[in-house]
Amino acid sequence: MKSPATTDQVRIRITGSRLEPTLAELGLFRQSVATLPPTISDRSTKGTVSLSNLAGKTSRIAGFTYLPRQDGLLNGVVEKYRFETSANGATWTTNIADGSFANIQNNPSLQEVAFAPVSAHYFRFTSLRAIWGGGWTSAAEISVLPAGGSGD
Repeated sequence: MKSPATTDQVRIRITGSRLEPTLAELGLFRQSVATLPPTISDRSTKGTVSLSNLAGKTSRIAGFTYLPRQDGLLNGVVEKYRFETSANGATWTTNIADGSFANIQNNPSLQEVAFAPVSAHYFRFTSLRAIWGGGWTSAAEISVLPAGGSGD
């Protein structure tokens, strides 16, 4: 696995082509601060995701990201959600009770949600409503945003 690269500029050079080249699409993606991916500890309706693989200790987080499925279909894409954190997996604090991803049906791209930094060992992302209400939820990726700087 390669390390991420940072840059202030991007140059695209096309060094050969049979005809005049045309770019239809170009994408650059921001990567969150390196954290190990969470392991799923419970696939029930609770939606609990363990953060215990982050050095086996409680971590400071300041938000989360949700990437909907990227196959062009919208079935199961989360529209409304609840996000909770826990230090022990038994007592939960609601960080966002009734959040929504505005315009996700027309723009199913990476969603980044920030909240006041908290210490957590577990998080729970619960879909309250999916597009078209099919009774199930999908995600390409769910991750947490680490709290940055001292005092966070």
